Amino acid sequence: MHPAWLLRPILAPFFNHHYNLSLEGTFPSPPFLLIANHTHTFDPLFIHVFLKQPISWVVAKGNFTRPIIGPLFKSLKFIPKQKGEPDIGTIRGILKNLKDGNIVGIFPEGSVTWDGNFQEVPKGTDKLLEMVKTPIVAVKIKGGYLSNPRWANYGRKGKIILEVKQFDGKDALEFITHNEWDWQEKAKIKFKGNNRASGIERILWFCPKCHSHRTIKSKGNIGYCKNCGEKFYVSELGYINDEKVINILDLQKQILNTNFKNIQKIKHVKVSIREKSNNNKLKLYIEGSLLINEKGIEIKNKFLEFSKIKGITTFLKRITEFIYDNKYVVRIKTENDSLLLYYLMRRYKDVYWNN
Repeated sequence: MHPAWLLRPILAPFFNHHYNLSLEGTFPSPPFLLIANHTHTFDPLFIHVFLKQPISWVVAKGNFTRPIIGPLFKSLKFIPKQKGEPDIGTIRGILKNLKDGNIVGIFPEGSVTWDGNFQEVPKGTDKLLEMVKTPIVAVKIKGGYLSNPRWANYGRKGKIILEVKQFDGKDALEFITHNEWDWQEKAKIKFKGNNRASGIERILWFCPKCHSHRTIKSKGNIGYCKNCGEKFYVSELGYINDEKVINILDLQKQILNTNFKNIQKIKHVKVSIREKSNNNKLKLYIEGSLLINEKGIEIKNKFLEFSKIKGITTFLKRITEFIYDNKYVVRIKTENDSLLLYYLMRRYKDVYWNN
C-alpha cells in the first residue's frame, strides 16, 4: 500500500467535517467501475471519505508532468488519459485493472464543470460502459460546484451530498447528468465564505450591461465594471445578481460570437509545447503576448495554424490545452483568460475551418 494511502484515516475525517459531506446509498465490493460527475477539484477525495479501498483513477495525462503530483499519481497506479482525443491505451488500462479485481474511477466529463451543468462526454463513453463486465457504480455529487466554483479563487462552506447507485451499462451516465442550478433551486443551501467574487473575471469577459471587454474587476463579494459602474453581487446561494452562472456564461458566449474578431491579443501568457510521444518531453517554452487571427495563434514568432489544431480543452483554472499537428500537446497558461481563449479559438475554427 502506498504511504499516501495510509494518511486516509487522518484526511477522511477532516474532509468530511470541513466540506460537510453526506452519503446516500452504499458501495459494493470490488471490482467495479466508478463514474461520477466532476464538480470540484477534490471530488476523488470526497468519494474516498466513504470508500476505503484504493481507486485507480483515470486522470489527464498532463498531471503526470507536474513536479510533485506526477510521481504521486504514478505510484498510486493512476491511469493517464490524453485530453481531447480517444486513447486506446487508457481503455486497455481500465479493462486490465478491472480484470485484476480493482476499482477504476472515471469522471466522464474529463474536467471540472465551469458553469455547474453536466458537460458533454467524449464519444464512445457509452460503448465503454457497455463493454465493462463488472458492475458500474455511479456517484452523483451535489453541492461540489457551489462549494468552490471552478472560476473562483476561494471556496465556500455549505453541504455536499454524494448519491450512489449501481448500474449495468450506459444508464449510469444519465444518473450523473447533474445540473447544480436545478438542484439548488430546490435545496436552497447557503454556501458561506468571503471574497466570493474573487476570480469572476474568468467568466465575465465582457460587461453584461455595456459589453465592454475586460473591464470587470472583483472586490470581496462584488464584481464591478470600470467602464459603466455596473455591480455583480455573488450571493451565498451561488447566484450572480440572482442569475445562474450557466445563464451568465451563455450571454458571454453570445457577446463573444459577435465580437470575437475584435479580440486580437491576450497578454501575459506562458506556453509549453510537449511531445505527445517520448514521455511528454518539453520541446519549447515561451512567455509573452498571444496574437490571434483567422489563420491561427502566434507567440513570439512561433505560429500555430488552426488547421493543425484539435482537441481544444481547458485544464484546471488557468490553462487552455490542445493537440497540434498530431505530434505535440500545447498548454497556454493565463491568469483569467483560459476559458475565454477556449471559446475564442473554437469560434475561429468554426468560422474559418469548419471543424
